[in-house]
Amino acid sequence: RIRCDYATEDGSGKAGWRYAATAGQVVFEDGESSASIDVQILDSTEWSATLEFKVVLSQPIGCELGRYLRMCRVKVVDSDPFPTNAYEEELKNGEEGLESINKVGLFWEFWKLMKSLEGNRWRIFVTLVFDQLKNA
Repeated sequence: RIRCDYATEDGSGKAGWRYAATAGQVVFEDGESSASIDVQILDSTEWSATLEFKVVLSQPIGCELGRYLRMCRVKVVDSDPFPTNAYEEELKNGEEGLESINKVGLFWEFWKLMKSLEGNRWRIFVTLVFDQLKNA
């Protein structure tokens, strides 16, 4: 019987936002060569870029952890349409649905997404201010 501890670590995906942080111990009984670790992926109605987090193994008992096999990266690929779910039904209708999307409304949804991303508000403000300096 061998075992080791595991824990999730944030990458671009943050615990509590894209996945539920988890930690525990994985046990291999005699004759077992694989085991699963469940990590809950948190669903969101907002679009997100592909994000990742790590699962790290530590504290081996009865075994050794390899230099490269003690950690794995988990990628979470968002299935929501960019930039919002507001036009999901139109997107299901293919080319015809795309043509029916209100362009101003789509831009507004993009604006809301950009404004909601952490660190973007001050960047948007600075860009708008410096962009208007040429008009002064």
